[in-house]
Amino acid sequence: MEALLYSSILGTFLVEAKKGRLIEKILFSQQNVLDRATALRQGAWIQEEVAVLKKYPNAKITYLGFKEKENIPVTHALETLELVSNAIQEAIAFPPWQERSIMITRKAIRDAFKPELLIIQAVENIAELDKVANILGKRLREWFGYYLPEFSLGNQEKFVSLILEKSKEVLLKELKVRREESMGAEFQKEDVEEMLALAKTMQELFALRKKHEEYLERNMQKTMPNVQAIAGTVIGAKLLALTGTLKRLATFPASTLQVLGAEKALFRHLKTGSRPPKYGILHEHPLIAKAKREKRGKVARGLADKISIAAKVDYFKGAFIGEKLRKELEKKFQ
Repeated sequence: MEALLYSSILGTFLVEAKKGRLIEKILFSQQNVLDRATALRQGAWIQEEVAVLKKYPNAKITYLGFKEKENIPVTHALETLELVSNAIQEAIAFPPWQERSIMITRKAIRDAFKPELLIIQAVENIAELDKVANILGKRLREWFGYYLPEFSLGNQEKFVSLILEKSKEVLLKELKVRREESMGAEFQKEDVEEMLALAKTMQELFALRKKHEEYLERNMQKTMPNVQAIAGTVIGAKLLALTGTLKRLATFPASTLQVLGAEKALFRHLKTGSRPPKYGILHEHPLIAKAKREKRGKVARGLADKISIAAKVDYFKGAFIGEKLRKELEKKFQ
């Protein structure tokens, strides 16, 4: 006898291959449907399928599915799926599809969450906070320039802090400029308050950024300690954000990790034949920043190799070897 073995969220079915007659059915209960759906999605055998195979040991059975199963032929043919579907519909009253589908979807969404997603959210929000702070900083400097053009400071956070802490008179005194000599306009109290409200908002952004950095540090230490030890907190988190998951980061070859973040330059090289990029986001690493220009490509290769090893150890929950790998790098390139 030739038969088709098929499992869905309803249960496991054995259908005669030529006539489309339903030979065997084992329906899933409402309690075990989630476990069975997860196992089927992963390509694992479920106990209902094993039971059917044992019951019909002499049958020539083909498995109808999209994942390979060992020791049994697999077919993906749509006409075969239609034959099986018709046999099931004629032989059984369907349990409610909608309820089971919603249950499985909810579980799939829950299972899709991984701890490293929190790292990605944190590092990407830090980058967005930096963009917002830069935009607001330009506006604040221009605004304050009308009020006191003589005062300027490169460090944006310090600039904001000082104009909030000190009045115009105090700043002029520290600059050794008399009020009548200042080129700044005289603002009304309301005008000064509006300007300083912007500065206060920026100060809150800086505080939030610092809090995110501390949170990111703790999460990296917990989830990716080896990558953190070699790449650093921010670079390691950015590499994770670029790959999407720790699993993908662990499976990427070192040569790919080396140029992550330099995709535009890489595609330009492939399209026009221009010089290929030597590194992407890794250019922020202290070892590359300190290296001579002609040595940076070599340093980037060595760094990417170690990060690749560290990511694999982190993904498979191995022992902490980050310190050892980092010292090997420093010894080689310093």
